[in-house]
Amino acid sequence: MRPSKQPRAIKTRDRILREAARMFAMKRFHDTFGCRRLLVGLQTASVVCVLMMSQTSFAEPNVRHVIAYHKDGEFAGWPANGGLWMWDDEILVGYERWTHDPNPSSRHHTMTPRLGESLSRSKDGGSTWQVEDRSLSELADPDMNFLGQDFALRLWRQSYFTSSNRGRDWHGPFGLPAFRNHKAYARSNYIITSRNSAFLFLSTLPQDEAPARSFLARMDSNPPGFAFVSWIGNDYLDRSRVVPQTDTYRHAIMPSGLQIGDRRYVCAVRQRVGSDRWSDLYETRDNGETWSFLSTIERGSDNPISLLSLGGDVVTAIYGWRSKPYGLRAKISRDAGRTWSDHIVLRDNALNCDIGYTRAAVRSDGTVVIAYYYATEDRPEQHISVTFWRPSPTGQE
Repeated sequence: MRPSKQPRAIKTRDRILREAARMFAMKRFHDTFGCRRLLVGLQTASVVCVLMMSQTSFAEPNVRHVIAYHKDGEFAGWPANGGLWMWDDEILVGYERWTHDPNPSSRHHTMTPRLGESLSRSKDGGSTWQVEDRSLSELADPDMNFLGQDFALRLWRQSYFTSSNRGRDWHGPFGLPAFRNHKAYARSNYIITSRNSAFLFLSTLPQDEAPARSFLARMDSNPPGFAFVSWIGNDYLDRSRVVPQTDTYRHAIMPSGLQIGDRRYVCAVRQRVGSDRWSDLYETRDNGETWSFLSTIERGSDNPISLLSLGGDVVTAIYGWRSKPYGLRAKISRDAGRTWSDHIVLRDNALNCDIGYTRAAVRSDGTVVIAYYYATEDRPEQHISVTFWRPSPTGQE
């Protein structure tokens, strides 16, 4: 596997040390005053390096990358919305396809007419991928079993689909109802709770003065139906909060839920107020009835989080990074989300900031498989990339 590029702070430190060795070798600073100047300079440079390295985890993670879908002239994106499912070594990922615009009028997004939705499947743990056509039936599944070993649920905007054969055939689309008089905006993020029930992590659409919010809903299959459970995260119309009420950009959306224990869940929420962008984590210990703030995962990614359990209280948060250097990052928590490691740079060679929307799963061998959309100098069209990552046992990459 190719190592990732060496982090900037480490390069700076090594360059300083090489220069110091060169100056000593040339005997330019063997006088007392010169040595003192050199020592002061090295001390200052060391402090700078420490400060730089304290902001981000710079060690090289154990990663490799493959492409799940790429086509010249096309823009493929948003697997976090399309969904990812894993059955042993079989993986299915969904995404959208558009026509790529090589000369965009804005920096985000570089595409124009929509071509449709697609699925790519791997049968070898993610190493190779094949594009599949979707088979749709408008008839509901007569025996929908959430616990079925080949079951898949796909949530997309105001609709949902179900499959009982690993996504080869789908029933749908079926419409989602309004919740608390709000239209839902769905992504394929759900947690199965029983044979006939699942928790859905959804967002509302902005409505009148109301910014978009995240909430928890329950889906039942027998009898079929939906129910609002609770709001997750901030209410930006709460006048007790210090939030500019006239700010156009206010939201708490794209929730990513994870079960930690019996009746205990955590949920990452993508937050924005004006130009301030960050990701918060909320926790419930009463089966989703109430949520409380737990921690801030990161600031500045401007990307939804993908939460993943690594066993016990070890959790990883994975996200696209839309600040320079653009790429893919992660953090690890060893206390179920209360505290987090520094940024772990999984990749930092993206062509631009139009990347990310990760969805991840863990293989039986402990390898984390991450699907996201990406663009590089070699492949300037946004495509679906997959990264394989083996997190360090100590949580420090």
